[in-house]
Amino acid sequence: MTNPFLPSIVLPAETIEHLIRLAKRSLESNDVPVAALLLYEGKVIGEGYNTVLRNSDAGGHAEINAISDALRSLGVERFAALDRSHLTLVSTFEPCLMCIGACINHRIPTVHYLQPKTIADLLKERKAEAMHFIRRRKVLDQGIQLELFRLHPDFKHQSGYSQ
Repeated sequence: MTNPFLPSIVLPAETIEHLIRLAKRSLESNDVPVAALLLYEGKVIGEGYNTVLRNSDAGGHAEINAISDALRSLGVERFAALDRSHLTLVSTFEPCLMCIGACINHRIPTVHYLQPKTIADLLKERKAEAMHFIRRRKVLDQGIQLELFRLHPDFKHQSGYSQ
């Protein structure tokens, strides 16, 4: 069933074929077959597929791996200098909260996916997110993290730290 509130786009056949090839690589290690491409001006600058089981890595999601691949291939400074309006992440499956966070953190404004999550799955994720905020606790402030931030040469303290 198509969600009338989600606008659809058509991806080039070669993009879909690239995603399928990558997703199948996940199956080699029995990982969930999800793949992602990070595009800049329509060209692939990073690719990834799920490697959670293969690498025993909680962050080994396809989207994270695609962003990491772009950072490695371009370098952090060059990646940071890209015009964000031309960045698009394409995934075979709607990204999880961790991967959405990575897109936000790396200022990737556009995300496309082939398979959306069900409303039930989205509600389950949002419930888990809400419970995180309810259960979180701040340790009494000893100024430790602020002092660690100040050790970094690029730290600029305003009202708080943001990357």
